[in-house]
Amino acid sequence: DAQIPGSAQGRTVPATIYVPVGAPAPHPVVVISPGFQMARTQYASYAQHLASWGFVAIDCDYADTGLFADHQQLADDVSSVIDYALAQPDLAIDPAKVATAGHSLGGDISTLAAAGVRERTPAQGGQIERVVTLGVANAYDLHRRLVPHLREIAQCRLERAGRTASPET
Repeated sequence: DAQIPGSAQGRTVPATIYVPVGAPAPHPVVVISPGFQMARTQYASYAQHLASWGFVAIDCDYADTGLFADHQQLADDVSSVIDYALAQPDLAIDPAKVATAGHSLGGDISTLAAAGVRERTPAQGGQIERVVTLGVANAYDLHRRLVPHLREIAQCRLERAGRTASPET
């Protein structure tokens, strides 16, 4: 587990970082934001799956868990998580392959983060190219909707690398 500095002094974003094993660097990164009052641990299987396909997946909790949290500040925290990841040489992040994903409230936060991060210059890196937002009723529905997209993304990545996926993954 990591405690990542947030967007303002005194803010800390609790996170778990899942790193791909054996995948060639540099790696794409996905910052995952949870639904309202949901813990990052509920998204661990998705983060692990992404890491198994070569992504660095950062599964975050919110620095502010109150009922009236400032959504823009939460989005700014996501940007801080991206900055943190880009600054870690051992993560070997490809600054041209940054994505956010979120469920429910996390979808809102991911979209706001993408809007803010897109204002970066290419030299700064970390521009978000993809946002996955999910508004689903339950964990089964989340799994049913998310997994096919992960497979599609991973298959494209493998095809570009000249490899194929095994049927059990």
